Amino acid sequence: SSLSDSAIEELGLATKVMSKRFSVQEVCSLLGISRQTIYKAEREGRLPEPDKKLTSDKRRVRAGFTLQQIEGMRQLFGKTFEPLPSPLVVGILNQKGGAQKTSTTLYYAQNLAIQGAKVVVLDTDPQGTSTTCLGYKPDIDIGWEDTMAPFVMQDEARWIEDLGRDPNELNDLRYAVRPTYFYGVDIIPVSYTHLTLPTIYSV
Repeated sequence: SSLSDSAIEELGLATKVMSKRFSVQEVCSLLGISRQTIYKAEREGRLPEPDKKLTSDKRRVRAGFTLQQIEGMRQLFGKTFEPLPSPLVVGILNQKGGAQKTSTTLYYAQNLAIQGAKVVVLDTDPQGTSTTCLGYKPDIDIGWEDTMAPFVMQDEARWIEDLGRDPNELNDLRYAVRPTYFYGVDIIPVSYTHLTLPTIYSV
């Protein structure tokens, strides 16, 4: 059964948010442009007025840029991520437990997104750590039909009869892709209670 909204809030399980903002210096380094380029675009109205925040001494200073705002700058200044001829698939593998596979995967995915790439993380670990770290609660938010299990098992009968879903959705994994709180990173999540894949798929 699902937890109540108040219980979720009390336990600190509310949806994660991306609170980090990037300084002008960081944006210049990411995009290979100068401060003057940004300031000029703001004065000319090609970029919106920068967000401001109050300091402890009540001064209004720049709050920094979100990843969404940086993506807008990439579009404006022609600094978008160079598209690849086909999707790049990266696997972080190690048979030993506790070898930082999940941490490496998440940091790498986030770094690619910061550089401007569009990333999908595929979580097939029954522990669901990647799913949790990217803002979903596997035992509450995610069902069997939200994971890669239907695609791997091709259980059309369950997909159609129990869920009333279109069998054509099982042709690929797009049905399971969800956005996360980290701009540029999507996830195909895993569920604690509905993961019915053979052990070979739990990497």
